[in-house]
Amino acid sequence: MDSGQVTRSPDLDVEYAAVAYNDFGNDTVTVSARVEVPYAVETVYGGHFKGTMGSGIQEPDFRFRVVDEAGLPLRKPWLYFSIIEGDGTLSADSVLPDASGAIWNDYQFDGQLGHGVVRALVRDVDTLDVKVRASVLRLGAGGQGQYITFDDTYADVVALNGQPESIDPDPRPSYELNYANYESSLGVVLVVWDENDDDTIQDSELVIEVILNTVFSIQSLESIGIGSSIQDLRAAYGQPDSTFYHPGPPSAEGLKYVSLGALFYASHVAPDSTIEEIHLWEPVAAGSSVSKIGRKLSDRTALPPAIRWSGRRR
Repeated sequence: MDSGQVTRSPDLDVEYAAVAYNDFGNDTVTVSARVEVPYAVETVYGGHFKGTMGSGIQEPDFRFRVVDEAGLPLRKPWLYFSIIEGDGTLSADSVLPDASGAIWNDYQFDGQLGHGVVRALVRDVDTLDVKVRASVLRLGAGGQGQYITFDDTYADVVALNGQPESIDPDPRPSYELNYANYESSLGVVLVVWDENDDDTIQDSELVIEVILNTVFSIQSLESIGIGSSIQDLRAAYGQPDSTFYHPGPPSAEGLKYVSLGALFYASHVAPDSTIEEIHLWEPVAAGSSVSKIGRKLSDRTALPPAIRWSGRRR
């Protein structure tokens, strides 16, 4: 062509050859055009991300990509982010892929909640929700123990903590519960409702209680945690709804707070004794219609622990 500009919008990947002529000869340049048609949003490392309160995501990388129907990463589509649940902040609300197709972002746990849901979307194409968590101890409605909240499934537990050291069915026939045991490594045991009553855990079954022992070092917003004194506990949350003595061994004092969904065990009966074990569950509002899960847990936690099993008080 002698002058001007021509725009081409191919429907398929294509290679163009541009040829320039003059009195001394000609020159050719080859240009490849790739047609990018977004098909899906993906994370590079699963759908669960862990961080630290007051900081951002630490593992795995908070990295996304947009792919075409063949699964190849694209470099042109913008990815838009929003917080569906949580009180933290995102580093960016929209990001363009880098040269490799990677889309980097971050979630800062700069509020009081240690959990959230972040949505990533390509407009008119696809939407993806992922869970972000920081290890916290939060009591009451919407509470959290370690990375786990009370509407998490066992699949969430494994995604956040890896495989447990053991899965222990509750030995009492009337209690449809299994225990995902991370006691030695993380100081955490997750109580999972055995919906099928088959002494096994299914990925879809729900966490209904979190048990924390002396390995767990995180404190609550009120600075209460493992190692706090009974005096500190009463100063933070007032008088417990009930107190009972557990003969052990080892012997312990139990302090139960119904409205907080919390049961604390102190090392012995004395004003300056310290908390060695914490049980957390979702409180059930007075007069509310509770599910089978809620009734089971409420009935169980209303009873003093009857046995000591696998190193954990029940």
